[in-house]
Amino acid sequence: MFNNAINNNPNKPTAMNIWKNDKADKTEEKKAPVLSAAAQSYLKTLQEKHGNVYFIIADYSGEDEAQRLLKQGKGEYNCLITPALLEQMATDEATRSKYEEIIANAVTQVTEMKEQLVEKSDMIKNYGFSIDGDGNINYYVLLRDGLPKDLNGGSKMVKAGSIEELMEKLDKIDEERRIEKSYEKRKERQKQIKDGFDNDDNQGENNGNKVKVEIDEDGNFDFQA
Repeated sequence: MFNNAINNNPNKPTAMNIWKNDKADKTEEKKAPVLSAAAQSYLKTLQEKHGNVYFIIADYSGEDEAQRLLKQGKGEYNCLITPALLEQMATDEATRSKYEEIIANAVTQVTEMKEQLVEKSDMIKNYGFSIDGDGNINYYVLLRDGLPKDLNGGSKMVKAGSIEELMEKLDKIDEERRIEKSYEKRKERQKQIKDGFDNDDNQGENNGNKVKVEIDEDGNFDFQA
């Protein structure tokens, strides 16, 4: 991956300029797009306005690639826009005004959502959004490692076209996580109980008869004399 970090503070990365990030394609060396001086200057100004946003400037061909790029984001929030859109924002006042408002509204909405997700913060790594040349916006949440692998269909990235939809998806994932955690705790407790019947100190005898304990795949006990 080739990147050109635009950053006044070397300890706080704020933006990167990427052409492609397809590790599977090693046959052709991809170069980062050359931004005009106006676009580079404008990007710095944009970053100063939104210090908690990591801007990812990249062309991408589809949703999978957009998600791969956003996963590389190093900010509290990560914003993916194309070089062409950045150039338009740098040179056209109407375009700049339109998209700066979109970015500002997205940051506000994500911030408000984050405040509502305090109890779920332990499963969220970071937040992001992408904006295309038509003004369409998608919101993303990158889940932390260590969660059950089958959550969200096995994907670490949760995507939605609105904050409301994203909140609903995160609520569902959190519910599934809680159920999974409760189930694992119950299984562990039942295993401990069963082991108690099988150890040398307690042979599971009841009135002189040994009791056989079986646990099915759902963790339910079956006591057999």
